[in-house]
Formats: sequence, C-alpha cells, structure tokens
Amino acid sequence: MKIGFIGLGTMGSAMCQNITRKHDDSVFAYDIRPDALEAAVSQGAVACTSAAEIARRADLIFTMVQTSLQVLSIYEEMLPELNEEKICVDMSTIYPDVTLRVHHMLEEKGTAFLDAPVVRSKGEAIMGTVGIYVGGDWDVYQKIRPILAYMGRSLIHIGGVGSGIIMNICHNVAVAQIQNAVNEALALAESQNIDMDRFAAALSYGGGQNAYLDAKLTKLETEDFTPEYSVDQMTKAIRICERFADMNDMDLPGMKAAQAVYKKAGEEGMGGEDYCATVKIVRSMVHSHADTDGKEIY
Repeated sequence: MKIGFIGLGTMGSAMCQNITRKHDDSVFAYDIRPDALEAAVSQGAVACTSAAEIARRADLIFTMVQTSLQVLSIYEEMLPELNEEKICVDMSTIYPDVTLRVHHMLEEKGTAFLDAPVVRSKGEAIMGTVGIYVGGDWDVYQKIRPILAYMGRSLIHIGGVGSGIIMNICHNVAVAQIQNAVNEALALAESQNIDMDRFAAALSYGGGQNAYLDAKLTKLETEDFTPEYSVDQMTKAIRICERFADMNDMDLPGMKAAQAVYKKAGEEGMGGEDYCATVKIVRSMVHSHADTDGKEIY
C-alpha cells in the first residue's frame, strides 16, 4: 500500500517520519514549505508538488494541517483524483462540521474517510506514541490500524465519522481545565511558601494526581517554556470547543474560565510558549485579586 502524507508541521513531520521508517512501500509527502518537504525527503519520503499529486499516487492519504480552511482546500484539490479504491484520513484538529463536510464530499466519489485527530505533543509524535481517536467505518479502521500504529501507541475507535474530532474536543477541554486547576492550586501553595516539589508530591497522595503535572513539573520548576504544545495550539483547541458548544446550545463555564487565561496569555505575547507557561498568567490573576481589605472572615 502506497501512502501519502500532507502537512509536515511540528506533529506531521514526526508522524510522517515514523511511517517512512516503518513502512515497506513508498511514502509520498507534500507541504507548501520547501524546507519541511526537504526534511521529509531526507528521511526517505518521495516529494510531491501538490496535494493532487499525492491523491493520484497514493492508496492511503493522511492529512495533518492547521486549519479547517486548509483541510477543505486540500480535499477539494484532491477530489478529482479520488475513487473507491482510496482511503483518506484527516488527523487535523478542526471544526467537526468541516469534518462531516469533507466526509460527504468523499462519499460522492466512493472514497472511504476517517477522522483521526491526535493527542499528546511533539515528543510523543517523535517517539510514535501519540494517542489517536478514530471516527468512521470499523472495517476501514481495522484495515489501516497497523499503519496508524506506526504513529501511535494508544488507538481507539470512537464511533462514526466525526466522533474522533468530537472526542478530541472533549479531551482538550478537560486538559485545559485540569491545567488551570493545577496552576491555581500551585499559585495558592506558593503564596504560603510551599515549594513545588512538596506540592506535587502531596497532590499525588490524594485524588489530585494528574498527567499534566506529572509531565510538566520539571518545566514549571525551571520555567522552561520551550513549546511542546503551544499556547496558540491550545487556544485554537478551546476555540473549536467553544464553537461546538455554541452550535449545540451548551454552556461550559469551566471552559470559559480556561479560555480567559489563554486570551490573556495571547495578549501578553506568550502564544509561542509551551501551554504550561499560562501558570504565569494565573499567578498574576490570583495575586491581582487577593483580598487586602483586612476584614474578618469568622
């Protein structure tokens, strides 16, 4: 099976590299940035000059780009080259209604389509251990599961087309709120001279242990905010959740609290920093609202 990969950004480049290294047939790659494409070629991929060329030459096509508009543009370009023999998998984090729109476009060509967004960050993408949420036909998923396993260690079929991206939304809004809660608790602990190591250890003794703090403790301690998953990326994820909630007439107050933090982080020029850098915003917000009027509580 010949594979095509479109979108060689932070995550996509690592995912494509894993496919190229592990697959025993041709892997075609395309990105609008020549340097990204050259890097993929250096790892063994075959360069293509357009998305249409990828669609023409590959049997299984992965797309991993930044925006819903980019996804639509790519699939519109590929459409004339698609047929019932091909499979397309979009791994981008986009609006669910756009996922369904792409699915309906491809249905008319008889082309199988899965949505398979990923979770975790750059390090896991390099290691081939991202989590992948899959929506679409079960038999198609089973057919390409070994290839998805080149990129991810944790694979789960959620349901029909669109369910993968909806689960991705659920994951991201949960992570944003967990992070916000940890940041607030940390700011409170620090205000009372509890050091970060003791805070993390004590939190783990009860129900507060969480993967976010376990993974980010060293970065928080050293204030190393080199991006693995950036403030801008999480801001986008929350924006997608907000739109989905609005379309379904749902109110998510916890999401809105996290969103306010990310909005301020963006205004402070932190968009390119790792999303754990929002601890700086939470610290400033907590201290700016501290009660200083000296009133007795009891």
